[in-house]
Amino acid sequence: MGYWYPCSCVGFTSDIPADTPSDRIFFYEALCVACAILDAAESARCPCRLVVYTDNTNTASMFSSLKALPALNGLLRAVADALIRGEHQLRVLHIPDERNTVADLLSCSRIGDAVKLVPDLQVIPFQPPQELLGAALK
Repeated sequence: MGYWYPCSCVGFTSDIPADTPSDRIFFYEALCVACAILDAAESARCPCRLVVYTDNTNTASMFSSLKALPALNGLLRAVADALIRGEHQLRVLHIPDERNTVADLLSCSRIGDAVKLVPDLQVIPFQPPQELLGAALK
């Protein structure tokens, strides 16, 4: 998993288990977006507008509509709680793969390649909140 803040040149990465079944990949896509939102919401000092770009149309749709499969409702609840607590507004927008290069490289743990694209990029590992990981096991 990987996300980044282009304005501050900071990226975040987290590994997913190597033996993750293909039917769980969408969970990790949504989890990564949720982690980015939670991080941004927690870091904001005042109510703000958050925009997250993802190259996964299902993930963008899930966070825009606030509709998900039951196993993903915990992610939506955590995000909604953080947005309400901080009085933030959120938009999750789809962008084409070719415009999401740095995040894709970070999500594949190709940090060197990401740094080649953004030389000042600082990359920090992150651990998703444990309470959000339970749905991955279902």
